[in-house]
Parts: sequence; C-alpha cells; structure tokens
Amino acid sequence: MERNTAVKNVIFDIGKVLVGIRLEEFARDLFGGDTAAWDRVHGAVWNSGLWTELDRGIIPEDEVLRRMVACDPDMKDGIYKVWDRAGEIAYRTDHAVPWITAIKKSGYRTYFLSNYSHLMMYTNPHALDFLCLMDGGIFSCNVKRIKPDPEIYRILLEQYQLDPGECLFIDDKEENTEAAQGVGISALRCTGFEQVQRDARDLLGLECGIY
Repeated sequence: MERNTAVKNVIFDIGKVLVGIRLEEFARDLFGGDTAAWDRVHGAVWNSGLWTELDRGIIPEDEVLRRMVACDPDMKDGIYKVWDRAGEIAYRTDHAVPWITAIKKSGYRTYFLSNYSHLMMYTNPHALDFLCLMDGGIFSCNVKRIKPDPEIYRILLEQYQLDPGECLFIDDKEENTEAAQGVGISALRCTGFEQVQRDARDLLGLECGIY
C-alpha cells in the first residue's frame, strides 16, 4: 500500500475498530440456548430499527424502550434484560490505547466519529477509556446524525477545522467509508484488528511493534 503523505489526522470509528462487539456471546449470556427467545428480542430491539434510533439520539430513550416493547409485548422481560445489560455488548480491547498512542507519537492528530448511543456510553464507560487520548470527536447521538449521512462527516470537519484531504477515516462498514470518500476523506475499511492496523501502518508510514 502506497504511503499517503498528505494525511495529518486519523479519524476512527469505535465499534469493531477500537472497541470489540460481542453480540453472539451477549445472547448466550442472557438467553442461554433459548434461540427462539433471542430471535424475538433481537427482532424487537435491532431488526425494528429502534437501536439505530438510539444512535441517532432524537427520540428520548424511554420512548425508544417503550416502542421496542410494543414490537413484541410478550418479550418485555427479555427486552428489559437487554436494555439493562446493553453495555456488555461492547468490550475494551488491548490494542486501542497503544494504537492511538503510536499514531499520535508519529505526529498525527486522532479523532473519533461513531454511531453510538448514550445508553452504551453510560452502561460501559470502561470500554471507551481511550477517549482521553484523542484530540476530539463526535458521537452520533450528540449531533442527531448517523453515518453514512454525509452531514455527520461535515460536522466533524467543521467543528475541528479539518481539511478533508488531510484526513484518513477508519470504519468497519463499506457504506461508511464510501460516504467519507464522498466528502473528500481518504478511508480504510476494517475487516479485522490486525488487518487494519497493518494497512494503517503502511499508509501512514508508521513503525510500531503492536502491528
């Protein structure tokens, strides 16, 4: 991969890039082998689109929860269980802090741009312990926009006065990296922690043992 010498800022997605996501394990912890119950709860929480509304942050959380229960009232207890333990879906990774630290030591500024809800933030702040190392960033729930809406990228650029041609964005979803490129930001897709760290190392010309 050819080095991009124009990049001065590295913008990270959070879920599946800096933070791990364990939805299948979460399901087993909460519902054991009762796959039928999990399928129904998953339908009410995620397939309904209401989890995305948490990330968008426009509808009050208690109303989102009410609508989830309304999708399948017989699964109310299971939906409440997911809600109360939602923070367990995300887990702290060992690579986030050293990766960000290495990139910053190489002279780059680091930011985050993530579809993330207040629910996930306050139920598992430990998974986000790297935020204090970064130069700034945007959670979707705070700006009422979610990726891949081009406007959320523009909000980040404007808030921190960033030149899109000097930015690299890293995300696990193709539609999000394509949206970044649509506003002039270079992008890398993360299909695995080791892969994306190697690609970022090569693109930025970094030398660091964690890769």
